[in-house]
Amino acid sequence: MKSTTPATRYSRSVALTAAALVVAASGVGFGQGATQETSQDQKQVRRLPNYFARVVSEDQRKEIYAIQDKHSATIDKLQKQLDEATAARDKEIDAVLSPEQLARVKKYQEEAKARRGGRGRNARGGTDGNRGGGNSGGGR
Repeated sequence: MKSTTPATRYSRSVALTAAALVVAASGVGFGQGATQETSQDQKQVRRLPNYFARVVSEDQRKEIYAIQDKHSATIDKLQKQLDEATAARDKEIDAVLSPEQLARVKKYQEEAKARRGGRGRNARGGTDGNRGGGNSGGGR
């Protein structure tokens, strides 16, 4: 088993904590009960958590939307921090590879994106540069 440095463990801990906070605070699922609400400066898609649309009343729906609105600024701030931490992590990981290895990884990522029809996210919701494992065919 590969040992990890304290900085690596800390980075993972920060990223996982931020992700957990985003998920826990939002309570938002995708694909259920979407409605369009317009604000002064943007159109916002509002979604109920999964399976709620079938069981909540209109008053409950409005209350849930108010709760989501109350937490959205905090969630947006945490999501930005998570995105920044992920980008910093990915930059450090890229620096471990030789230029040839990095080129191969980028090529594999582009091929995977093309297989998905150019979509920016994979079927599980990960990003194109998912570093969650697998073997890219190259060693260090």
